[in-house]
Amino acid sequence: MSLNALSFYVIPEEIVRVAQAAFPKGNRTLRVRDAMGSLFSRVDFLRLFSNEGRLAQDPACLALITILQFAERLSDQQAAMWRAMA
Repeated sequence: MSLNALSFYVIPEEIVRVAQAAFPKGNRTLRVRDAMGSLFSRVDFLRLFSNEGRLAQDPACLALITILQFAERLSDQQAAMWRAMA
């Protein structure tokens, strides 16, 4: 598996606008993403991956989803649905 070297993920403006409209006061998940989203970076994981092969899932995103899964007490299946939307 290989890993794309992009170091961050940009949330599209429309998604930000919809989330702010849906949760004008915010919610725990959005606060965790805002606070910890930059905690993990693809660059931190680059040395763990080969330069060849198909691209792996973003380990920084998976780490954040694991934290959110624990905080929200989600099953693996529910967390996988979050990953599909990320």
